Amino acid sequence: MSRLDAWASGKASVWILSLSFIALLFLSPVLNELRPPGGWIALEFPAWVETAPEHLPENWSPAERDAALRGLRLDFLYLMLYPLFLSILCAQASLLWNLPRWLSHTSRFFSRLVWLAAPLDALENAGLHFLIRGNDAASLQWFVTLVSAPKWIIALAASFVGMLCLTVRSFEILRKG
Repeated sequence: MSRLDAWASGKASVWILSLSFIALLFLSPVLNELRPPGGWIALEFPAWVETAPEHLPENWSPAERDAALRGLRLDFLYLMLYPLFLSILCAQASLLWNLPRWLSHTSRFFSRLVWLAAPLDALENAGLHFLIRGNDAASLQWFVTLVSAPKWIIALAASFVGMLCLTVRSFEILRKG
């Protein structure tokens, strides 16, 4: 049994899962308030998303730039919370819930893979910092886009697997009545 498995099957993991979920619930609206003009997604994919001129960082007001930089700093906390939450959720589902074998293996795989999203997110944040500060080099735009894409794929896939596990578990509980 790996350390993650031992950790996820322990009683403390329920507290960690709950506290990380509550922290994500509180942090998400704050990050939403600090979003840049045009939103975070457009900023995270500058090489792929056509951005209106008023949404380009060089056209932001100093207050918009400062808010986006504060949001970016807070995102470093967020990038540690969501992999923690998804990893423990998927690991618990794999180990403790009576899931179909394929889903148990899939959730176990994503309980580990989701940790790769954190360093990708940190690299993305570093690139976004330079973009917000005015560096609009094409190579930086491609760098940010190319680290954002796998981060989002991993995070969304792990979220989907976690939700699927919760759904299957809920139906199992309802069936047993």
